[in-house]
Amino acid sequence: MPIHIGSRFDRYEIISLLGAGGMGEVYLARDTKLDRKVALKILPIAYTHDAERVRRFEKEAKSASALNHPNIITIYEVGQADNAHFIATEYIEGQTLRKRMRRERMTINEAIEIAMQIAGALHSAHSAGILHRDIKPENIMVRPDGYVKVLDFGLAKLTERASDDGSPLESETDPGLVMGTATYMSPEQARAQKLDARSDVFSLGIVLYEMIAGRSPFHDQTASDVMAAILHREPILLSQHASTASVIPPELERIVHRALAKDREARYQSAKEMQRDLKNLRARLSSSFMATAAHLAQVADEGDSDPGDFETSVEPRAHETEAVSSPLNTSAGVIFSEIKKHKRAVIGGLLLFIVVVAGIGFAIARWVIHPKEAIVHDARFTRLATPGRVIDAVISPDGKYAAYVIDDGGKRSLWIRQASAGSREVLIVPATELRFRAPTFSRDGASVFYMLRKQDARTGDLYRVPTLGGTPRKLFSGVSSPVALSQDDTQIAYVRELADTGTSALLIASPDGTRQRELARRTLPDSFSIEGPDWSPDGETIACPTANFGSGVNQNVVAIKVLDGTSKELTRHPWSNIGRVAWTGDGKGILMAAREPGTLGRQVWLISYPDGKLARVTNDLNDYRGVTASTDISTIAAVQINQISNLWVAPVNDIRRARQLTFGSGAMEGTQGIAWTADGSIVYSSNASGKYDIWKINPNSGGLPQQLTFEGNNNSFPSLSADGRYIVFNSDRSGKVSVWRMDVDGGNAKQLTFGQLDLDPRVTSGGWVVFSSIKTGKRTLWKVPIDGGEPVQILEAISEYPVISPDGKLIACSYVDEKVSPSARFAVIPFEGGAPINAFDIPTTPWRLVRWSLDNAAVTYVIGNNGASNIWSQPAAGGAPKQVTDFGSNQIFGFDWSPDGKSLACARGLETREIVLISSFR
Repeated sequence: MPIHIGSRFDRYEIISLLGAGGMGEVYLARDTKLDRKVALKILPIAYTHDAERVRRFEKEAKSASALNHPNIITIYEVGQADNAHFIATEYIEGQTLRKRMRRERMTINEAIEIAMQIAGALHSAHSAGILHRDIKPENIMVRPDGYVKVLDFGLAKLTERASDDGSPLESETDPGLVMGTATYMSPEQARAQKLDARSDVFSLGIVLYEMIAGRSPFHDQTASDVMAAILHREPILLSQHASTASVIPPELERIVHRALAKDREARYQSAKEMQRDLKNLRARLSSSFMATAAHLAQVADEGDSDPGDFETSVEPRAHETEAVSSPLNTSAGVIFSEIKKHKRAVIGGLLLFIVVVAGIGFAIARWVIHPKEAIVHDARFTRLATPGRVIDAVISPDGKYAAYVIDDGGKRSLWIRQASAGSREVLIVPATELRFRAPTFSRDGASVFYMLRKQDARTGDLYRVPTLGGTPRKLFSGVSSPVALSQDDTQIAYVRELADTGTSALLIASPDGTRQRELARRTLPDSFSIEGPDWSPDGETIACPTANFGSGVNQNVVAIKVLDGTSKELTRHPWSNIGRVAWTGDGKGILMAAREPGTLGRQVWLISYPDGKLARVTNDLNDYRGVTASTDISTIAAVQINQISNLWVAPVNDIRRARQLTFGSGAMEGTQGIAWTADGSIVYSSNASGKYDIWKINPNSGGLPQQLTFEGNNNSFPSLSADGRYIVFNSDRSGKVSVWRMDVDGGNAKQLTFGQLDLDPRVTSGGWVVFSSIKTGKRTLWKVPIDGGEPVQILEAISEYPVISPDGKLIACSYVDEKVSPSARFAVIPFEGGAPINAFDIPTTPWRLVRWSLDNAAVTYVIGNNGASNIWSQPAAGGAPKQVTDFGSNQIFGFDWSPDGKSLACARGLETREIVLISSFR
């Protein structure tokens, strides 16, 4: 029965036909219940009597639904309607890789980037025990932003997981049955032998070869000829294709050759292994381009060469830019011609800009290679091993030293070492339970400034310690951010938060705290960021990140004149997060690590000064923090952050029987909230869709995760109503971070609050939703009826992170008694408000992780120690805390107790933070 455009199929309104094939038609449709576009794959009714087609159709749904990875298509629903089977998936705007390759020849860097993402998706599938078995350009979608999605798990095979000794997954194929697309089969697939993960690696090798050469390595006229070539013939080298002869790096040739090894024992043993080599090659290409540009500039200066005299071995990496094109988008030949035109007048500035951008891009790429392999074109790359988890790191102005803060078991310390591999670490500030702000070197490199504060205090004390060790000296108090030093070391700049008035100020002072002067002040919903300002090399301007909470969370960078405090916005872009800023040594640019809306990781950007033009420096899936550079830009430092978290469930009486529920490779699940439903399902946050959404899974039914939210960039911190009807959560879908309510199945979303930044909603048994808000200019607790209405203030004191006791009589929250101390403690207060019944210090960050015990007698929280996190219990009436769980590994990023008290759900995984340096690349 044909399906007409504009008609209804179940609850879906058909918009257009996207395509058709042996497994059915695919339509663009609108989900009328959730008001979203979907891709609707329908098995024609005529095929419902074909048992094999139905089996494969159901296999596709089961296989793809079991996977949570940003590079794998998301399954929304699987079902039957009008006697037809259907699968509803996310609708991906873009084109297939096949269409992309037909449009124009791909650059090497583009091909590598796409292959890296496919490899990541395959690694996630293989880790979950699933082989794809039909990797080809038609099953790869490329979005306009370059993001890749792997489709069509119709031939996928569920397998046993890899054995403990790491041997590859294996899949039994029916004897004599050849499944897949001939041109992209592995030799073992063509022979209908047992398959394992290495078969998908071979298919990926074919796709990578085709992206670069423009044709398959086994291109022949018939399917039988193609299969014969796969089995018996070696493909010609990529460099032997006329169109690629001068641009194929030897390392790329090696990667393709290894992926296409006919003997699978000689092939890459995993997709992750191939992805790692591709990442290393991408970083090397960036460095090679930098060296090529420098060589071209030198020859142009000599004035006796022509662009035709050069054969470049690599192509420049294509970087995205905002508002202007980065020089990195220009080929070496164009750069050369521009240099020839303007000669010495242009060469210095152009080359410096290229070196800054390309050097930083290479330096903060994810380094997983050995130090000896990082020496490329006279550039030295170093990954600094540290005695613990790095929180912040900076490079000294002369590039000789790195100072960094280490977190080890909840205590933090300050270390310093030479910026070279194998150098000895020196402890300069012993471990303390106090919290550091990022350190800062004095301009002469002789001292390190740092700030210490209590757990949740808004301000702290500024200290100074000799770089090579000595006695720290307290300078003054009232500092909220890392400090910035003027060029002559006679003044410092810093941010001070005045929490009681809802204001923040940018100040300058002498290093001893005298001669303080306020340059500028901002009042909520505007504020200065405490990530840290920086002082320009000429001493005239201070750059500082700012935030506005008027419509969501929008951050910016402003330049403030030291003479009169006048300011100018440098970025006109709705950033979700901006880290500490750093001027380049020539004063013509400002580096920052920043996150765009809808993305999960911070990338590195360069703001040109004074025009504010923006260029992307990195363009990958990593997360960066604290990018700093030496004065002459000869050494650059960054902290690279990687976090993987999956959902686990365990019986309370035997935590050792914990079992893993989700298996997303690189996923961050439950890190922004976990809650149990009345029927024993778990609602949690996850970035499996490429942004944070609310998902649900039943740990006892063996079912697959179900995505509940689709609007906005961040849906998080779910809480369940006592009657089990509603999920209350934070969402930015309205443009502001507000409190929303939806049915437990994800339908009928309703906005409950309309403040500028309403956070951490918690539902009470009495039908109230408690949350924190800045309605009065400072963050306090409020409540609103779950059916909507006017919010009511609970506390006037600074308070946040509310947690409601199961009986609804008490609230545990972060609380500041301004008459006693500006520091926050965790307090227990009556639900109606008023003075705390009790208050105590909880050594955990963030305090969002606190949960009540089911008997209303204690609050439970997380403490990390020796690389593992465990849950502790603090009696609400006071007394000594006690340990509840005994996990021997992994960190806990979120948890919740089941309503019957028998089970614990928690987000567990790993977070690594590493210092990466690049130096000697002139």
